Parts: sequence; C-alpha cells; structure tokens
Amino acid sequence: MKELGDSVLLDKLKQNDEAAFTELYNRYWDKMYVIALNRLNNPAEAEEAVQEVFYNIWKRRAEISVTLSLPAYLATAVKYEVLNTLARQKRFLRYEKYTVYTGTAADESAGEQLQVADLQRQLQQTIRALPEQCRLVYRLSREGGYSRKEIATTLAISEKTVANHLTRALKSLRGTFTEIFRIIIFFLLTR
Repeated sequence: MKELGDSVLLDKLKQNDEAAFTELYNRYWDKMYVIALNRLNNPAEAEEAVQEVFYNIWKRRAEISVTLSLPAYLATAVKYEVLNTLARQKRFLRYEKYTVYTGTAADESAGEQLQVADLQRQLQQTIRALPEQCRLVYRLSREGGYSRKEIATTLAISEKTVANHLTRALKSLRGTFTEIFRIIIFFLLTR
C-alpha cells in the first residue's frame, strides 16, 4: 500500500478498506502531530487532536471529498480541531473562574445539576447538527470568545460570512430552546 497515491488510498478508504486507513494514518500522523503540537504546545493535547481528526475521517469516510491535496485537507482538519481544543480550554477556564467566584458548583442541588446537564446535552446536540463551518464559527464565537474579525482571519473567510454563520446558528438554537427558555423563566420567576 505504501506505493499507492493519496487519491487511490481515499478511494479504497471510501470502500471501507481498513488497510488503506492504516496506511493513511501511518503516512500522515507524524506530520499532523507536529502541526497540532506547534499550536497547542502540549504533547497529550496535540496527540488527542490528531487522533480525533483520524477518528472523524474513519467515521465519515464515505462522505470525504478532498478537492486539493490530502495533506492540505488533513492540515485544515487538524487546524479546526486545534481551534476546538483551544475553545474548550478557554471555556473551561471561564467556567472555573466563575465557579470559584460564585461558589455555584458546590451549592447546586442534584436536581438542578441534572437539569443543567440535560440542557447542556440538548445544546450540544443542536450545535452538532449545524453544518461544519457554521458549527465551527459558532463555537469560536460563543465558546471560544473570538470576535468576528478574529474568526474571519482564522478561517480565511469574510466577516460577512462569519455573521451569516452566526445568524444561522443562533436561529437554530432559538428554535430549539424557545420552549425551554419559557420554562426556565417561569421557574426563575416562581422561585
């Protein structure tokens, strides 16, 4: 398989050929790891990001459409995964600061924790249902704290495109959570 070109490997991958996936993985893992490590500066997180990219490639093998080169496609996928990792880190730090400041993490009842977990699950489910670019823009904006200009620069798209993706994402979230928000407001007002 080592002598096969990338396009042949991709064709075999789309036909569920595990040997083709293994060759693809072995051929590009080190290069993708270096890209992730340069941006994350943490070997464990870089490894996890690259593993996630290859996991998603296997999971979505039938849908993969590489228009340029496979290395460019993989590097872009790693870049997006690195951005997701950085956004998660930033969100975790904000949450950590918030809970230290308010003390809410220890004060919540078990029932409230379950309700919050259910809402978070529904939110994540709705976000995962968004188109990939729209989802990435939303996460960078709302979870990562990036400005529209920063997102546009990072993803090499226009600010207008960023605004359109955010509008689409928020419209989808509003549709999902309209009823839930009414219940929450009622709950808060009657407390």
